[in-house]
Amino acid sequence: MQIFKESTEKVDDRSSVIRIYSIRKKVDTACVMEGSLPTKNDEIAIDRMHADNANIKVGDTLHIGNQSFTVSGFVANVDYSALFQNNSDVMYDALTFDVGLVTDAAFASIDTSTHYNYAYTFTNQKGSDKEASDDFLQALITQITTNGNKIEDFLPVYRNQTIQFTIDDMGSDRAMSGVILYVLIMVMAFIFSITISNTITKEASVIGTLRALG
Repeated sequence: MQIFKESTEKVDDRSSVIRIYSIRKKVDTACVMEGSLPTKNDEIAIDRMHADNANIKVGDTLHIGNQSFTVSGFVANVDYSALFQNNSDVMYDALTFDVGLVTDAAFASIDTSTHYNYAYTFTNQKGSDKEASDDFLQALITQITTNGNKIEDFLPVYRNQTIQFTIDDMGSDRAMSGVILYVLIMVMAFIFSITISNTITKEASVIGTLRALG
């Protein structure tokens, strides 16, 4: 189970929405890009992309709700490679949305509503991502409805924009780069052919003289 809280992040009179997790140790662990993960209850590690766009440095102070945290480092989260606050958003927002990691004690002290989120991984996946996710959802529905509960949302990895957007974007960029490369080659070939043709026409008399002389 992964629990997160959302609050307002303020630094230098700029406000953003920050989604805060305690440090995750088993699933969706973070990659530290600069600095370190928080070890003190007044420290926080935030997303590297947001920090770059908001001009936040390691050691800066973030005001979250009624508390202040020192930025201990910048991280990249595998489940937030693109900062979508909601999966239905058209485009990610790395300027006014952030993801932060704090210690367990700091997380408990943050006075805002708690959101419960369950993440899962397949240890022995059968079939494609879609087939495995559909089978898991069916089993989950059967189990939960039996206990009188309900599922508010279910988001498999292949539909999760925070994970898939960067992968898909890189794939489309690669295809577009290939198309542009072919176009450039054709343009350069055309330019060279015109240049050679004009040069031959301009130097025709010289070429004829040289050929006559053998």
